[in-house]
Amino acid sequence: MFKGRLLRALTALDPDEVSFCIDQEPDLLHLRRPNDLGLLQLAASVETRNKSDIITQRQIAIIDGLVHRGLDIHYVDETRDVCDRVNLVWFAVARGRNIKVAKHLLDAGVKPDGLFAAGWWEDVSMIVLLGSYAMDVNPVVFNETPLLHCLKNGKYGSLDPLITIGADVNWQDHRGQTVLHHAMRKKVDTHVFQSLLRAGADPDLPDQEGRTARDVASRKRDGVWSKAIQVHSGK
Repeated sequence: MFKGRLLRALTALDPDEVSFCIDQEPDLLHLRRPNDLGLLQLAASVETRNKSDIITQRQIAIIDGLVHRGLDIHYVDETRDVCDRVNLVWFAVARGRNIKVAKHLLDAGVKPDGLFAAGWWEDVSMIVLLGSYAMDVNPVVFNETPLLHCLKNGKYGSLDPLITIGADVNWQDHRGQTVLHHAMRKKVDTHVFQSLLRAGADPDLPDQEGRTARDVASRKRDGVWSKAIQVHSGK
């Protein structure tokens, strides 16, 4: 009877109404939607255009209230549209996109997660926040690190922030190729390529076929990549 009312209250970020519905029908605390998301994940996933302190406090109040009732803030969920097991921070980063909610969860001891998503959204502040909590900034999913994932998908605004928090510019994929190899394949702007070089990307790392980024660049007709490498390395 109160299921629809509860879900509407979650979407509206109304903590009093959420509490009332669960009081009336306690089994709703363990409700799971068809996509297998529980109430905590749904609450953290609510994205609003207005991320004022008042709205954020209401969202946090719902999350804290659900935890107080016994839901596990550290629960790791399997979802159907992401590539790995994810926790509540991931939902706040990837779906709710609210840095204050994410920080609240991190401060509560939830492990940092969602760096791929923060990079996808080119959310510099979120990237910096996650990096400040000593997370692994080079996790590998589908043979990509967040840095390589952002480069390959044109999310160039995330490259420097990821590098700043420690992303490995010399990580090599299953073919031994680095971000420089992929940058040339992607035909990125020269300034993006140069920024990778300045960050320490090594143009002389060979892939599994023995080809370095310098070798690949030398075969390009316009000479732009070769010139950038020469200017940076002095050779």
